[in-house]
Amino acid sequence: MAITALTAFGLVEFVNHFKLPLLMTCYHHLCNALAFGDDKRLVREVNEQHSYLATIVGIDGSGRHFIEIFLPIDISDSGSWRFTGYRGLASHGGTLGLMLALWMYVRRTKMNVWQVLDNIAIATPVTACFIRLGNLMNSEIIGRITDVPWAFIFERVDSMPRHPGQLYEAIAYALLFFIGWRIYRKQPQRVGTGFFFGLCLTYIFTARFFIEYTKEVQEAFEQTLPLNMGQMLSIPFVIIGIACMTGGNWMKRFADIAAGNKKK
Repeated sequence: MAITALTAFGLVEFVNHFKLPLLMTCYHHLCNALAFGDDKRLVREVNEQHSYLATIVGIDGSGRHFIEIFLPIDISDSGSWRFTGYRGLASHGGTLGLMLALWMYVRRTKMNVWQVLDNIAIATPVTACFIRLGNLMNSEIIGRITDVPWAFIFERVDSMPRHPGQLYEAIAYALLFFIGWRIYRKQPQRVGTGFFFGLCLTYIFTARFFIEYTKEVQEAFEQTLPLNMGQMLSIPFVIIGIACMTGGNWMKRFADIAAGNKKK
């Protein structure tokens, strides 16, 4: 028997209007503490990075559409607005915004960019997990019609049982957090090599690529494409992730450029 999404998440309106991003931030800081344990310096360092990023990412991009993503308002063509609650995030755009914020942070602090990226990447899957749970609560990015016993009925959309693609992603990202945490505990010396950042990108966007097959097409033009937009946009991130995990001389050069260090 299919699960009704709104019944399964009766607190959906509470979460929407009481600032899911704030709750996500609290969980992010908690996971930092869990991941880095007794290393108080590292916990403070990562939390400082997260606070800085939360501010910068909020002003990244342009136009009313970005404002509508990060603020609880809907802006009409006439210029009027209405409160909507916090709902809706674009993962690819969010990742690009995060990269821009990190670039600015590294420029300001002159830190090793790979140290920053690895620190953030270990805890980031928890944020990704809660974003997808938010999508599930809001009946966003619904799955294809199916007869699997764990299908969800998204009453805001229709009465058909569908794949809970958002839940598949949330579970995948939660698993990634524990994988990254475990590797960090066993091999903390890998922080600063770009390995954790590469693992995060490769895992998340590989999972995203395959889970897209269970999702409903979001735009009409995608029906004629061999891959949908989510899959096509995931491929570059997977390639970048593999390159970071593999390593090479280019990583040191990139770190110097990111920090604004001039060649002598």
